[in-house]
Amino acid sequence: MKGGWNKAKGMSGYVSDETCQEVEALIYNDLSLDSIFEHVLSDGTVKEFNEEFIKQILLPGEKYIQVIPGDVFAYTSYARLINTHTKRLIRPTITEANILVYNRKDRYNAKEIFDQQGWEFDLDKLTQRYIDNDWKCSKARYLRERDRNNDA
Repeated sequence: MKGGWNKAKGMSGYVSDETCQEVEALIYNDLSLDSIFEHVLSDGTVKEFNEEFIKQILLPGEKYIQVIPGDVFAYTSYARLINTHTKRLIRPTITEANILVYNRKDRYNAKEIFDQQGWEFDLDKLTQRYIDNDWKCSKARYLRERDRNNDA
């Protein structure tokens, strides 16, 4: 039986006898196999929160949380949502009053997260960080119009 999902255990894509016994026990006892496959993506790669990566890319003074336990996303005190598996910043939308990130079925609201964590929410500072660091973001329509008017 070949399966890429066992790569987390360093098994070059093959299932060990021990894993086969775990799976057989789950099937025999009519239990869900989700616990065996929960850390696996559809392409067979392992999905884990990469704490080393997040610590490498944090800026001085920036903090992070794992918003959904067991997921690969980190949300930072600079309003960045980072996928630690693909090592990419998820592009937020900056509005007049907030910074929102839509990812799959989830919506990350900066104001709510900052309130929950006790972080200071200053939209002007956060927006300026996106500009200064050249982080990609989508601006709400009113911000694009305001920028055009300021350039004129």
